[in-house]
Amino acid sequence: MANRRPKLNPYASSMATTPQNFYKTELSNALRENAFGIKGYQLTPPSISASDSVLAHAQAIARVELLEGLAVFLRLTYVGYEIVADPDSQETQSPQMEISESLEELLRALSPAYDTKYSERLMQKLMFIK
Repeated sequence: MANRRPKLNPYASSMATTPQNFYKTELSNALRENAFGIKGYQLTPPSISASDSVLAHAQAIARVELLEGLAVFLRLTYVGYEIVADPDSQETQSPQMEISESLEELLRALSPAYDTKYSERLMQKLMFIK
């Protein structure tokens, strides 16, 4: 039998998804899909304060720079996306904000510039359908 190479999925992440990096992969993919409406982002390593390695792998955090210039830290866990305090700071209290089911929902609430870009892209896609 000939050695067959598996077909590569052009939409698959370059990072293999394992239980240990599931949240990191998901957050990375969501940020890449929404890069049109943010200045940039950087995934942060698991927090040193998260002494339990299970807890450290059950979340992912990224520093996201909004179009307005404000930098925020977003965390993805099993309950959704939320804003958190800088993991390297001594702050123990995170900003109070509801958890969002989607990154788009959270970014639209945080950034008027993202909301505008999001709406423009949506209209472009709708015009293409006509």
